[in-house]
Amino acid sequence: MNSIENLVRLSQFYADRLDMNQAGGGNTSVKEGDVLYIKGSGVNLSEVRMQSGYTAVVLSQVKEILKQESLDESGAQERISTANIGTMRPSIETYLHALLDGKYVLHLHTWVSMLYASSAEFSDDRAADVDDGILRVEYAKPGFELAKAMKRQMDRFERQHGYVPNWIVLQNHGIIGSGDNVDSILEGLLDVHTKLLRRMNRPLNLFDKYCDQSKLKNAFNKRFETPSLFIRTSEDLSLENLFGGGASRPMHAFFPDAVVYCGPEPVSLEAIEESGEPVMTPVDQYLETYGELPKVIFFNGHVFFLGETLKKCAEAEDVFKAQSFLSRQLQDNGTELSEAQVKELLSWEAEKYRRRQ
Repeated sequence: MNSIENLVRLSQFYADRLDMNQAGGGNTSVKEGDVLYIKGSGVNLSEVRMQSGYTAVVLSQVKEILKQESLDESGAQERISTANIGTMRPSIETYLHALLDGKYVLHLHTWVSMLYASSAEFSDDRAADVDDGILRVEYAKPGFELAKAMKRQMDRFERQHGYVPNWIVLQNHGIIGSGDNVDSILEGLLDVHTKLLRRMNRPLNLFDKYCDQSKLKNAFNKRFETPSLFIRTSEDLSLENLFGGGASRPMHAFFPDAVVYCGPEPVSLEAIEESGEPVMTPVDQYLETYGELPKVIFFNGHVFFLGETLKKCAEAEDVFKAQSFLSRQLQDNGTELSEAQVKELLSWEAEKYRRRQ
């Protein structure tokens, strides 16, 4: 993969996990010589693509701005506009990315990091100057003020310990990390989360539902080569209570939109391989029968929605709620769409177009 392909992968990898990313927040970047490619302001991480969703700034010019501590936020923004050589406004956290030496940078508002960054443990650890491979930075307004606070703390830490950690927890804000390859960052984030949960004496399985989501996503990507597939966990407890253990009876579509947005029926995955990945045989059978991947998955006590965008995942959940309501109310007295009617909808060009939009 080239640098931009890796930037897309880094941006999208956790973009569908609510515990990692909310409302498309956070940002990513990659450095190529004196150019910093960074997610554009107002762009969701899930929307970063090879040709869009990011801009470019001259790295050396951004670093020069950081040396001018007397600048205020408006002055810094005016200066960075001259460093912008792309077509979008760069993320307000561009300065943070420029400060870190790693080729790739990931900044997220993860639940684990925010739980820790808002806790008494954070304040205690920072006051004691705990050296555990994590830098702790006191709260500052996001943007240039935060960058100045982070730079001061990085310089102080390096003077005392001789290095700057790859991972930085920002008080009441989130986490930012850097590295020279994407996998080291993705794995490093999970390691830091484990360390923080232990420091707070919290259970390590607190976010297992979202870990299952990543497990599913990785399995689908590996089996079906679908790098742009997104999977979202349902946050609707009524759906989880109803279908968390798998469908109690076959649930087929009652109306055309259920086929368009949710597929002809959900798929239940139960068995787990020794590697920890789900056994995908039911998905293979579904693909052979209907010619497409399922859009609703029951797995490990949770309900997941699949789509090419987060919007498609949300649409699938909305329609599935209507479908599940009908299923509960009608029980065995309902008239579902026939197999022939379902296949007609799946092959109808008008509906194929609507599914793509």
